[in-house]
Amino acid sequence: MFDTTALSETTFRRPDERLVGREGIRSKYTRAGELYQLFVNETEGSAEPRITLTKTRQLSWIIRPEVSIGAWMFGSNLHLPTEDDIPQFFEMMNSYIGERTGMVFDAQNARTARADITKDFKLAETRVLTLLNEYRAFPWAKYNTIFINGTTINFDSRGKRLSRRVALYSKFHERQNHGAPAEEQEMARGLLRLEVQHRTNKSLADLAQSLKLSDHKAKTMLSSRVRDFVLEKVVARLRLEEAIERSGPTIEFIFNNHGHSLANRIVTHLALTAKLGRSYYLNPLFGVSPKTARQYTVQAAKSGVFTLE
Repeated sequence: MFDTTALSETTFRRPDERLVGREGIRSKYTRAGELYQLFVNETEGSAEPRITLTKTRQLSWIIRPEVSIGAWMFGSNLHLPTEDDIPQFFEMMNSYIGERTGMVFDAQNARTARADITKDFKLAETRVLTLLNEYRAFPWAKYNTIFINGTTINFDSRGKRLSRRVALYSKFHERQNHGAPAEEQEMARGLLRLEVQHRTNKSLADLAQSLKLSDHKAKTMLSSRVRDFVLEKVVARLRLEEAIERSGPTIEFIFNNHGHSLANRIVTHLALTAKLGRSYYLNPLFGVSPKTARQYTVQAAKSGVFTLE
C-alpha cells in the first residue's frame, strides 16, 4: 500500500538541547553559531525513521520523520502495510520521536510530505526484465524516462525539483543490490513493483485537492481511497495490465490496430529507433520530422508496443 513515507509538523517546542553531540545525531549551525538543524538517525541501512528538525524564521521548528513503513514495522518492505496497519504506525511514530528527540509529535494530524504508493505484480521471473525493457520507449509527456541497469524504469516529473516519480523495477534485483538475506531475495523473485512517489508537500496537497479532500494530513492521505485512486490512474496510463498479460510485444499488435501502410511506417520507426537511437530523425535521409516520430511512438504505444528491442 505505502512504502517510504515522510510526515511534517510545525511546533514552537524546542528540541532537547542534550541532543547536540549525542551519537547518531548531526547538527548544523548558522555563520553566527546558532543551531538551526538537527539530523537524527542517519545511519545507512537502518530501518528506523530518519528525523530532520529544522528551525524556521518564525522561530518554530519543523519535525520531519521519513521511513519505509513496511521495513520498520515488519522488518522488510516486501511486506506492504494495509490501511489496518496505519493506526499502529502512527502510535509507533509518536513514541519514537518522543524517545529520540524529547518532542511531542502528532503523526495522524501531521502533513504528509512524501508518500510512495505501491503495488506488487507477480510475473514469471524471466518476464520481469523483458517487460521493463519494453517500457524504455514509453511516451509520457512532461516526464523524463530513465532506464537503470536493465532492472528499473523511472519516469521523473520535469521541473526544478523532482516532485513526482513513477518507478517500475525488479524487486528481486533491488533486494539483491541491497544485500538482503537470501530468503528475502527468493521471496522477491518474479515481483514487479510499481511505486508512485509523491515526493513533496505540495505534490501531496495537490493530490488531496484533486480528490476534493479537506487536507493532506497523514490520517487523510494514508488510506485505501487515495491508494486506489493513484494506482488505478497510473496503471491505466502505463497500460500495465495489458503489458503483463501478454507474453511480449509483437509486431502483430501494431498491424491489428492500424492500417497496413501506417503499420509499416510505425514498425520502420521502431526499428530505426532501436538501431540508431531516438534522434534518428535528425538525419534528413529518413524524411521524418520530430513531430511525426513522436506520433509513431504514441501510436505504437496505443497498440501496447513500446520497442522492438
